[in-house]
Amino acid sequence: MPLRETQVFLTRYMREPIFREQWKGGGKEALQTEIGLTAQDLDMLSSIPIEDMDLAADGLRDDRLKKRQSEFRYFLEFLGQYMQEDNFLKAFDATYTGGWQRRSIEIDWFLAFATKFISANGLPDYLQTLLRFCYHYTKIATAPEIISENTVLNPSEAGVEPYHMVRLRQPYCVEAFRYDAYGLSQTGAQPNMIPELDLNQLLMVKNYKYHNRSIIWRMRDLPPFVAVLADGPKMVSSLIGLYDTVTYPEIVAELLNFHDEGIIEFLPPSHHLA
Repeated sequence: MPLRETQVFLTRYMREPIFREQWKGGGKEALQTEIGLTAQDLDMLSSIPIEDMDLAADGLRDDRLKKRQSEFRYFLEFLGQYMQEDNFLKAFDATYTGGWQRRSIEIDWFLAFATKFISANGLPDYLQTLLRFCYHYTKIATAPEIISENTVLNPSEAGVEPYHMVRLRQPYCVEAFRYDAYGLSQTGAQPNMIPELDLNQLLMVKNYKYHNRSIIWRMRDLPPFVAVLADGPKMVSSLIGLYDTVTYPEIVAELLNFHDEGIIEFLPPSHHLA
């Protein structure tokens, strides 16, 4: 007995709410033909109680949506001012029926669905900011760790050399927002709240101390060298040119503080590794 067709059936039954409704609502013959199920396949499938399949499907859907709720909780909290969160999540689940892909694919789908949903329903523009904030936070927080073999371990003021390279710890991103997404995530949703425009950029760096978290900084609150490092690694000695009066020891001390925060790392130049 071919197994492929029964696997296709079970996969679609578990993942696609519309497929389940059609199967139980009189569309069985059409779906049987579409998938290519034989009489033997149907006999085998009939031995599985439909209630058990429904229970398994509901469990998979609930688990999938709980993950999206966790990743996009700030966006969903504010969206709840305008509609029922459950209705939105069910609409997402019904639109993207290939669920249980890799997280990176799932959050891409969620971003696409929510972006179009906000526009199509005339919802406030600041929701797009919260949506993107959650998306980039999750993307950085759950990205694989990138550990450089050549990073300078436990640097000190005496151990940091002017020729050492400095770079933002990877993975990271710098994203521009129309509203203060970070501030909104801290204050939470309030009735009839429409925030004012606040053009800003956020730096998000993977947190290596805590699982699946990101470190967030407002770029306007950071020293000038951070914006320069966002474009690529620079020598320690090059960064002093960004300041009028700061001394070299003061630059090194500030860099060490950011190193201890997990924001930057020091590397020897490539010609020192030969």
